[in-house]
Amino acid sequence: MVMKPDSKFHIKGQLFYFAVFSLLGLLTVLENYFIYGGLFLLAIIFLNWIKSFLQLC
Repeated sequence: MVMKPDSKFHIKGQLFYFAVFSLLGLLTVLENYFIYGGLFLLAIIFLNWIKSFLQLC
């Protein structure tokens, strides 16, 4: 069984695109985690600030 060079390249191209798209998907997922984590931290800081502000009054 002899494979033609273009078919080999086609398989490599598919693998390359798969790797790129999976990396992009992973990055978007991580980005969402960072965004939600940041919002969560901001909410906690804001709530603590309100609590300390109410204690001062």
